[in-house]
Amino acid sequence: KEEENVFAVSSIVKNEDGSNQRNYLLNGRPTKWSFLKKQVLNIVPGNIRIKLFPILKKDLSKQRVEVDGFYCSFVMLKKMPFKEIGGFDPDFFMYSEDIDLFRTKKPIIYKCILYTDLSITHFTGKTDKYNLMSFQAQVSFLMFLRKMGLYFLLIYLFIRVISYSIIYIDAIIFKKEKEKK
Repeated sequence: KEEENVFAVSSIVKNEDGSNQRNYLLNGRPTKWSFLKKQVLNIVPGNIRIKLFPILKKDLSKQRVEVDGFYCSFVMLKKMPFKEIGGFDPDFFMYSEDIDLFRTKKPIIYKCILYTDLSITHFTGKTDKYNLMSFQAQVSFLMFLRKMGLYFLLIYLFIRVISYSIIYIDAIIFKKEKEKK
């Protein structure tokens, strides 16, 4: 009976070097506050962010862990629930269709199960050796944010402007310091 509510299953996904990719989603659909908080934290440099704000993690010591969804480098979906919710949004061409499926379309009654005793290796970027799809990935993510609501799109763009401004200012300051030396 419990298996009837399972919508998707996946395993641990590893990079070529053997390190783990985080291929699962936590916290379902983001709220306005949680999204804003995460975007603001993205401005803080990584090493400081990790020390000040511990990363939300799932206990992977169990063989079977319930998560909120997956990034779809490897996932198996049940056909009937997938058809019931309308499948992937055809407006997305690669990238972000998985986030859309699990964050906006999947009803709460369905479960997603991560099997931690199994793993696959994901050879990242092998289908796009010239990095031509990075633009498509950005467009798809912006489409997803717009679908979530204008608030999410505007917050993301505003934080990106601040972030790139900081990088630009930082580059100018360091350039001037190097010129002085």
